[in-house]
Amino acid sequence: MPDQNVIGAIDIGSNAIRMICARLTEDYRIEELEKYRTPIRLGEDVFRMGYITEERIEQLLATIKVYQKTLEQNNCKEICAYCTSAFRESGNRQTVIERVEMETGIQLETISGGEEAQLLQRAVQRVMDLSKGLVMLADLGGGSLEVTLLEEGEIEFAESFRMGTVRMLKMFPYHPEREKAFLNWAKYYVEDFIDFLKKRLGKPRVEKLVITGAMQWRLDDFPGKLIVTLRDSAR
Repeated sequence: MPDQNVIGAIDIGSNAIRMICARLTEDYRIEELEKYRTPIRLGEDVFRMGYITEERIEQLLATIKVYQKTLEQNNCKEICAYCTSAFRESGNRQTVIERVEMETGIQLETISGGEEAQLLQRAVQRVMDLSKGLVMLADLGGGSLEVTLLEEGEIEFAESFRMGTVRMLKMFPYHPEREKAFLNWAKYYVEDFIDFLKKRLGKPRVEKLVITGAMQWRLDDFPGKLIVTLRDSAR
């Protein structure tokens, strides 16, 4: 019998598929039961060809079926499955969504970059106070970067940019013999983006920077209280 307090979530990203099964305790804490990550780079297909190939669709289906079985073994009441950047841009997105539902019964929901930013804010608020001062949230995934600016807890700016680790590797193919050139291309690309962001935001006096995702940035010179939280790396 399903446990009314146990839910499962599947995150279908550009770089990997993740699953978490958790229980809401009587004192309203989230107790993690199981968590898995499967490295399936849907973004490698989408950012190069514009669609998800049959090979990766099969990998995605197999992974979701394994996750579904695990969640059922934990008496999971509900399974929520969300797709992000690669699905948003995939030409055969609807076909894949229909196949997944037909074979598993699970309905995939493709969320916007703005919704990603809102979910990030809600998640970070569970572990730290964002209600004071000017706070910037930045989440770098395989296909996109979500930037949110909060002032006294209220969203002043939230936007998703097509700048992710898998996307950059498609733009600037890496090879050991061309490592210096790769690093230079990536550096100029990031610097151009930072200049663009400065023009969009002006020069806000950010007091706290919260970073999540597959980031390995140099932030030694950031003036103010810096908080860094790292998720799975894209490598």
